[in-house]
Amino acid sequence: MKSKTLRLKDVPRSVDIEINKALVDYSVAVCRVRGNNPNTFTPLGSGTFVIQNGKHGILTAHHCLHASYPTVSIGPQGKDTLLLMVTRSRCIILDPNEAEEHPLATPASDEFGPDLTFIEIFSGPKLDLLKAIVSFWHLSQKHYEFAKKLSAPGIVIVEAGFPEID
Repeated sequence: MKSKTLRLKDVPRSVDIEINKALVDYSVAVCRVRGNNPNTFTPLGSGTFVIQNGKHGILTAHHCLHASYPTVSIGPQGKDTLLLMVTRSRCIILDPNEAEEHPLATPASDEFGPDLTFIEIFSGPKLDLLKAIVSFWHLSQKHYEFAKKLSAPGIVIVEAGFPEID
């Protein structure tokens, strides 16, 4: 199959709008604050709200939580508050004990290897609030109809996260 190069500026705006409408309710920007000190505010990256085996959470790249120093610390002994920037300019604040990281694939180096982690959001008022305003992608279900709706021969789909400061 022969490939073509397409510059992003040449992609019709209608493609962006359709992708945005389909995916915005599942997407989240993740930031952190350490020890309630606003000077430690750090944008970390983006993720997708998912459900797997009855657990609600965020699927994101492992490096989003571990590329900055100090690395993110959540869970029972955690020190970091997560700020979830969600649809319609809303922000949900998760205290360290309201979520826990489950690494799925730790990269072998900065450049190579699988890079995936799951941030489990525990049951409670914050999860209930999230369920009211965002959508969670069910990983165990087949989504063929949704995929067909978004696809066509030759379609270009680009996923871009939140770029790092550097």
